[in-house]
Amino acid sequence: MEKESSLPTKMLRSLGHVERYSATRIDLGIYLNVTLTARYNCSDKLAVKPALFYALAALIAKHPILSAIPWAMNTKEPYFIRLTKIDLKQAVRFVEDEFRTENTDWREFVDKVLEKEHNTTFESRNDADLPF
Repeated sequence: MEKESSLPTKMLRSLGHVERYSATRIDLGIYLNVTLTARYNCSDKLAVKPALFYALAALIAKHPILSAIPWAMNTKEPYFIRLTKIDLKQAVRFVEDEFRTENTDWREFVDKVLEKEHNTTFESRNDADLPF
């Protein structure tokens, strides 16, 4: 059963074979989430978020499929719809390693963050409609 949403259900395009395979596995709870990580050092932390959000908005504008989500997954013809708005403040999460010391490996921290994110389902992230 599809979740109730204020999303437009106008079909963008049908899912291809590989997309249908992946989306079905997401719907069944086999694939839980998609995560992208980046590591940076910045002395002016306030400047990072606006710059990243600007870059993401430009990337999404150039590649509209990044604003699409699968729809009607429990039908014979699932398709993509395009989100009309994406709140990047909800879609992007910044995580700081506050406990890192010179002797700790930053990859251990990233592994822990990725493990947590990979075990978080799309639906449990929050109530907003977010891109994958």
